[in-house]
Amino acid sequence: MQLKFKRNFFINFQPLKKISSENKIFLSILFISIVLGIVVGVWKTNKLLLQRGKLSEMFPGNPYDSPYPTNPPSNCSGVSTCTVLEPLQAGCTKISSTGDCNQQCSPGSLKCLGYENPNNVWCCPSYSSSPSPSLSPSPSLSPSPSLSPSPSSDIKTVLDINIKLAGVPANGNDHCGDDYCNLPDENREKSVRLIIETNSNQQYFYLEKNIVFQYNEESDNYNASVEIEDLKSGKYNILIKGPSHRQIRFCKKEDQELGFICLKDIYFDLEMGQSNKLDFSLHPLDFGDVDWDGSVGVKDYSIVKACKEADARIGSLDYKEGCGEADGNLDGVVDNTDVDLLYTTLSSKPDDE
Repeated sequence: MQLKFKRNFFINFQPLKKISSENKIFLSILFISIVLGIVVGVWKTNKLLLQRGKLSEMFPGNPYDSPYPTNPPSNCSGVSTCTVLEPLQAGCTKISSTGDCNQQCSPGSLKCLGYENPNNVWCCPSYSSSPSPSLSPSPSLSPSPSLSPSPSSDIKTVLDINIKLAGVPANGNDHCGDDYCNLPDENREKSVRLIIETNSNQQYFYLEKNIVFQYNEESDNYNASVEIEDLKSGKYNILIKGPSHRQIRFCKKEDQELGFICLKDIYFDLEMGQSNKLDFSLHPLDFGDVDWDGSVGVKDYSIVKACKEADARIGSLDYKEGCGEADGNLDGVVDNTDVDLLYTTLSSKPDDE
């Protein structure tokens, strides 16, 4: 059988006669499924890009998806509300999961609705890029006894955190010679992302901030002391991401073993107003998330390989403009040791949260 398609063009369907009717049905279903998957994927991607584009226009320069104003639902009439794409990343705190808009946020915060689930009500930090006339200074907002800080606002909880970066220092020591240095001074301070959260016993808490950790010559680890206001005594877990490292969730207060896997409902106790020592050095942070996209993969390998081929080393322009993130053991040069560290991460375990 031949089907005329266009002048001088023919499609020959003779080979299809050799395929059974069952296989034809299967191939047809497979083809339709693939086409539908592509269409849905493109639609979702365009939708997400459009949403993120709105955020970028309204809040340029914000490190996370941030709240933007929208019309409140009928049960929130008269309340300043906004919609949040990623409330946790925006530093928001959930105050209701039932759509109750009557609870109050702290002064200067925005009351926001979850984008995926409008019944989730959040208190989010306001941003200078979207000032509201209602927040402008006025005589009614002048200091008064009723607005003075409560005693609880002065209570600070201290977290003394100890972490280990895999492969640091190079060669197992931080010695520096005339023509080499296992750990240059520039790499003895590193910014680390710290997330503290809980959702146990109806209590919700979320804090995200970047902390500068200092190298400790005696332990070969990095340490930081963090002060947090009004952190209530309770059960928490902590997520830590190193400068170019895979994020790890810690749920044991001391010496979390390398093979221990934390779930979101496993916590350790923190005491309000106390100094809490948190030693996480037994589970080193794995090198590899160079581009900070939350996973370790081909793109990270490509960056490390390119920096190695460029012979990027401390003091060079390449090192300053991105290759410093590819220096896994922080010895000041991107070489085969850093590639090996990346391979170790890829072969050891899957991406954490």
